[in-house]
Amino acid sequence: MGADQGFVTAEAAVALPVLALFALMLIWGLMAASAQLSCEDAAQAGARAAARSESRDAAV
Repeated sequence: MGADQGFVTAEAAVALPVLALFALMLIWGLMAASAQLSCEDAAQAGARAAARSESRDAAV
C-alpha cells in the first residue's frame, strides 16, 4: 500500500497543472467569444444607424 501512495502523488502532480491549464484555456475561449459578440453587436448598431442616416450619437 505504501508504494501506491507514491503513484497517486505523481499522478496528481501531473494532472493538476493539466486541469488548471485546461480551465484557463476554457476561460480564455469564453472571453474571446464574448469580445467577438460585442464587436458584432457594435458593428450591427453602426450599420443600422448608417442605414437610417442617424447621427453617430444615436448609434452609441
